[in-house]
Amino acid sequence: MGLPVGWSGHATQWFGIESNSNNQVVHAISEGRVTSPDGTVYDFNETFHLSISGSGQQSPVVFDKCNN
Repeated sequence: MGLPVGWSGHATQWFGIESNSNNQVVHAISEGRVTSPDGTVYDFNETFHLSISGSGQQSPVVFDKCNN
């Protein structure tokens, strides 16, 4: 999927999964910058994290945070 005509920019994503017999972690980051035809610049960032402990001592930790 591309940007509409006249818009320019880029986006980057990083992600990772870590797991062992007791714990699991999933995390991802998305960042980008686009420029509209009138020159307005929009920056965005999203961070996602999910952590599950196999010990049963803690509920899963989940957050998804977006900034612009």
